[in-house]
Amino acid sequence: YRSMAENMVAEVGNQMVSAGIVLVKMLRLQEMTSGFTKAADGSVIEIGDEKLKALMELLESLGKEKAIIWCRFNHEIEKIKVAIKKEYPDRKVNVLAGSVSNEERQKIFQEFQSGSHQDDIILANVQVGGVGINLTASAYAIYFSRTFSFGDADQSESRVNRLGQTRNVTYYDLV
Repeated sequence: YRSMAENMVAEVGNQMVSAGIVLVKMLRLQEMTSGFTKAADGSVIEIGDEKLKALMELLESLGKEKAIIWCRFNHEIEKIKVAIKKEYPDRKVNVLAGSVSNEERQKIFQEFQSGSHQDDIILANVQVGGVGINLTASAYAIYFSRTFSFGDADQSESRVNRLGQTRNVTYYDLV
């Protein structure tokens, strides 16, 4: 991470790279802080799980409260789902990603909002679950990773803190 960060700064400072290359490097840095990166052939290289450990500690401190965990990468969603299911086999974990049908998404939203499970967790890709939905059954939004878009952040934050929310909302950013 340090090597890539230093090289990116050096290259930007010397104006030797195009914006596209800088954006790719920023993306790789973000992947690394989430505990993985992708090789040139597209395979995933696991490089650590410190952030995942921090997330699990945070979930432990929240007890059985509902929570939304926002992720940028699908690989994170799958990794987190496995960890939660291992640590908390009785907790209900739903995934909102591009592969989930609209019908299934509606079912997930309704179930989450209904209160039928006190300890539901939604793992959501910001681009999929960040617009036009109501997730006020939770007062906790956890950002495992964010996109570089202010609009994505604003929309995802607004899913929990909107009309109908009766509690103070707490946002956590795992950095």
